[in-house]
Amino acid sequence: MAKFRITGPDGASYEITAPDGASEQDVLAYAKQNFASPKAAAPAAAAASAAPKVEVPSSGLAMGLRDPVDAGAQLLRRAVPDGVGQAIDNFGNWLADKGLPVARSDGVQGVDAIVKGVNKGYDAQRKAENPNPGFDWARLGGNLANPANYVGGGMVKGATTVGKLALGGAGAGALSALMQPVVDNTENFWGAKAGQAMLGAAAGAVLTPAMAKGTEAVAKGVQSVRDAGRRAVPVTPEGITIRVNNALQSQGLNPSDVPDTILQSVRRQVEEATTAGARMDPAAMVRRAQFEAVGLTNDAAPTLGQMTRDPMQFANEKNLSGVRLDRGARGIGNDLADRFQTQNQRLGEVFDTLGATQATDSVTAGQTLMNALRAADEPVRANVDLLYTTARGMTAGRAADLERATFSQNANRALDEGMFGAFLPADVRTLLNQISEGKTPFNVDAAVQIDTLLSQAQRRAERGGDAAAARAVGVVRDALHGTPLAAQAPAAAGMVDDVARAAGDVVDEGVTDAAFREASRAALPGQAAPPTSGSRALAPDFEFPLPRQGTTPGPAVPPGAAPIDEGASARAAFDQARRAARDRFATIEATPALKAALDSEAPDSFVRSFILNADVRDVQSMRNVLQNSPEALGQARAQIADHLKRAAFGANASGDKAFTAERYLNTLRALGPEKLQVFFTPAEILRLNLAGKVASDINSIPAGAKYGTNSSGTGAAVMNLLSSLGGRVLDKIPGVGQVAGLISDKAGAMRTERAINEALSPAAQQAAQSARELSPEVARALQLLFPASGVAGGVLGGASIN
Repeated sequence: MAKFRITGPDGASYEITAPDGASEQDVLAYAKQNFASPKAAAPAAAAASAAPKVEVPSSGLAMGLRDPVDAGAQLLRRAVPDGVGQAIDNFGNWLADKGLPVARSDGVQGVDAIVKGVNKGYDAQRKAENPNPGFDWARLGGNLANPANYVGGGMVKGATTVGKLALGGAGAGALSALMQPVVDNTENFWGAKAGQAMLGAAAGAVLTPAMAKGTEAVAKGVQSVRDAGRRAVPVTPEGITIRVNNALQSQGLNPSDVPDTILQSVRRQVEEATTAGARMDPAAMVRRAQFEAVGLTNDAAPTLGQMTRDPMQFANEKNLSGVRLDRGARGIGNDLADRFQTQNQRLGEVFDTLGATQATDSVTAGQTLMNALRAADEPVRANVDLLYTTARGMTAGRAADLERATFSQNANRALDEGMFGAFLPADVRTLLNQISEGKTPFNVDAAVQIDTLLSQAQRRAERGGDAAAARAVGVVRDALHGTPLAAQAPAAAGMVDDVARAAGDVVDEGVTDAAFREASRAALPGQAAPPTSGSRALAPDFEFPLPRQGTTPGPAVPPGAAPIDEGASARAAFDQARRAARDRFATIEATPALKAALDSEAPDSFVRSFILNADVRDVQSMRNVLQNSPEALGQARAQIADHLKRAAFGANASGDKAFTAERYLNTLRALGPEKLQVFFTPAEILRLNLAGKVASDINSIPAGAKYGTNSSGTGAAVMNLLSSLGGRVLDKIPGVGQVAGLISDKAGAMRTERAINEALSPAAQQAAQSARELSPEVARALQLLFPASGVAGGVLGGASIN
């Protein structure tokens, strides 16, 4: 007899014994006969009694918790080697024999039979309770509650955009779908699993973004209602001030040091944000205030990327500015490119308003300043000449002798006490000795010349770096200046003191400070002779001559008034002239620009040498000399403004070059704030400093945007090329042609224009974005829900394969 294995009508496999040499038809006939015969009922009953019996869960929640366990068992039994699997089956069956609640199993078919039995039993149970049970929400809840389904949930973590949410949801859905058991198609188990993964991925990719955005929308709605209730409470000025101070301090700014124009702008922005309930970005607020302070408002206002300096937003704006768009009646162009152009033009106007447009060429500017300096010096020089002329005109006074011995003693004593004698130049020592020995005249006139020689010797020593010699000459000069006039000769014989004093004050041709003149011995016309020598009494008939007719008599001569000393008057006149000359020369020495002008230096380098590259003190001295020359001061100011503008834009003949912030700021720093203060007001200096900062915000690429910004412009060129080619390619497709091309072009243009409009309206965009943003706490809470959507999609996709 031979043995044959066949599959019975009940799906089970049976071993049939038939005669040797029996054909296939004989075996089948034999099997049918055995199945139909009463004797065959016993094996069938035995097989039925051997089928695994399992406990069916009584609730959908419990069934959902069990699904990943059943799916895991199916996968594990197929993944392990047969020997290991059989050992597991034997152990489970042994436990079942001992009475434990473990289903008996025999191979892969045994595991599948258990899964099928549980699911069929559960379905029958549900239909028994309700013939139309509907969707099993409880079972879905059990699946969502089982941690095993969240193996792929981490893929959704941190995702915020629709694309990332869909991608993470697809991964989570595929993995959770694999955790669903295969019930109906166990013969093609792996094909069923592939189908589950695909359906789960698709469902997860759809449900995850939908659920994420839906929950966000609900949360934002609740938050909006809550914020509206909060905004119903009026905001006090004190509260605004506190917010303003906090915003400034967060940027390292002391509110008391912030210029008013910046402070007011930040305050207005804080009030707007508070009223709208929008999130405040202190850094963006300060940048916007700086733009406004230099005049960049309205069509030159900062873009969203410039204001926030967000790397990706900044890079996107730069790239978008190169896209060519059809703006309808406004023609082909790009509003972002126009904004960038206008901003640079407005920055150029900062220098124009400060005088850059009035700057002349270097030669003309230098000549203008030199002429103004000479003109300012002319009245000073003329006054010095007049004082010297007046002093030299006092002939009698110039001849008055000085106390030679007093000068010699005082000069030598001062040299000895200061130990300067050894350092006195030889020519000065010789001059001092000649005066002491009486070899040199020593009157008022000579003293002026001597002082000039000493002054020259002192300056010569200073220029030579010999400070001790200069100080020694100074000691001699001090002694000369302190030397008194020699004692006056006694009054004429017979002249009493009262007569001498009165004669010195007699008005002569209207000049009240005439030199003292001795009274003549001869009798005045119509008068008696004066008293004789030695007489101490004044003749009773002696009278002073009356002033000429038409003149006003001088004041009454007080008794005991001393006569005018012509020597002292001459000396005082020379001292006054010398002081005036000394002051003039001190001004010239302290003002290199004035000295250069008087020396007629070349005008082409005058501005560079005496304004742009000059020491601050020298520039201040020049301005003091030119304080009554507004035209010259205006030209100096214009030259500085033009110098800064050239640093910013270079040789900008076309007027549309980009502002080079780094080069400009270096030039501004080289000038220094002290020099700028000489010609510009604090408000103007603020604008000059902010111009460089704003230009940097406009043109400098953030580090994070380095690789996102297509600075070469090739990206925009490719976009423009593809846009032009796209329509032509689609036109060649029959039945699609122009309609598809038009739709494609319009859709792309609309997206680009929308992004550009958002960039050009930073304040509104930030307010809208702030209104759309959730608090960090709420956002984190919602993030915990996102993986569940992927799992739900996977469960639904995996279950649908059954």
